[in-house]
Amino acid sequence: MLLEFYVENFRSISTGQQVSLVANNAIRDLPKEGDSEYGIHKISNVLKSVNVMAFYGYNSSGKSNFFMAMNRMINMVVGSVRLNEGEYLPYEPFAFEEGWDNKPTTFKSLFIKEDKTYEYSFSYNKTSIVSEQLFVKIPGCSRKKCFDRNGSEVSTDGMYGREFSLEKINSNRLMISLVGQLGGVTANEVMGWFRSDFDAMSSSLDDSFGSYTKHALVENDAMAIEIKDFIRKFQLGFNDLSARKIDFDQLQFPAGIPAEILAQIKSKPIIELNTRHAVYDENGIVKYEKLVPLDDYESEGTIKLVHMSGVLARALYYGTTIAIDEFDARIHPTICQRIVDIFNSSETNPRGAQLLVTTHDTNLLSNKIFRRDQICFVKQNECASTIVYSLLDIMMPNGQAPRSDSNYERNYLLGAYDNIPTKYSANRDGI
Repeated sequence: MLLEFYVENFRSISTGQQVSLVANNAIRDLPKEGDSEYGIHKISNVLKSVNVMAFYGYNSSGKSNFFMAMNRMINMVVGSVRLNEGEYLPYEPFAFEEGWDNKPTTFKSLFIKEDKTYEYSFSYNKTSIVSEQLFVKIPGCSRKKCFDRNGSEVSTDGMYGREFSLEKINSNRLMISLVGQLGGVTANEVMGWFRSDFDAMSSSLDDSFGSYTKHALVENDAMAIEIKDFIRKFQLGFNDLSARKIDFDQLQFPAGIPAEILAQIKSKPIIELNTRHAVYDENGIVKYEKLVPLDDYESEGTIKLVHMSGVLARALYYGTTIAIDEFDARIHPTICQRIVDIFNSSETNPRGAQLLVTTHDTNLLSNKIFRRDQICFVKQNECASTIVYSLLDIMMPNGQAPRSDSNYERNYLLGAYDNIPTKYSANRDGI
């Protein structure tokens, strides 16, 4: 479960930007649902997290870059162990102000795995890891330092000294990855969270999650049931969803294709998704059902929703965190709202799965759907740098934060939340 994410000096982001998914205990914006408030998950008597966070902003404000930063951190943690000495790191510093290409990029995540709270961060440039830290908080104990790395120098807490003491650290590899490869228990817990419990992707690239959906339907019976149950909630016009592996030996390829290319194709099974539709007679009576290829017969929006259903169903099933950029692209507003409702409700999301989305769907921007701490805005400042801030961070003309009975959609479109370039907003007063 993600509590905080921080990024500095990455693409359109210069100064550090942080979002918190810790629920604000001082507000009661949505009605209670049983023992908990709608939209939040109770972790302890004092700590609660929001189930959904929506990011709004003008085009080119940097929403995608903020989500790309999450994806970059995940990929670096998971993939660092495969780097060879001397390989460059994926360094993309802020490009629109002098001096940032001499500073490191920094990522930090605060998260809960099982009952432990971890704070993991690292900074890097093109050639090396500049710094790296890991802290852990176990219930009933004070916060402990697992390790603190500066270049090649590492200090540890006595309790974790044995696990995180290494004779040599590759300058371009993360210590968490090296220790995990050597079997470190704590390191593998952290690696496991980034590998399985936190995912960030763009919904404009369906392959980023469509592949998981296809393989889950074929290879994981339990998850296939969850995916199909999730899809049925939206009444998409077909009765069932199925997947099948296409037999490689039945495929026809042009003569002369090199053997190594054929071997590469064979190593990645081709999976076809099909939808089952009723076939009617002239009196409107169902005569039989027919399987048709998803990609040939369904709309782009339906194809996207089916592809996305796997990662959404998985997050709900395991209680993990997923961030989806351009969440609403090609999806009907009522379906977007239904997905948000599923994650916000403790009845359909008992494990506290988290959904972070960028969206332009202002139908969702309502005090009936979101708490104020579930809404973030993204803008560019005067130096073309991305700024991320919560609705609760805003000061209205009356000197107060936006009220829970405000018309969020109207205020947003008027530019009252300082998120739209001035010349395109009617006024900035809001209500």
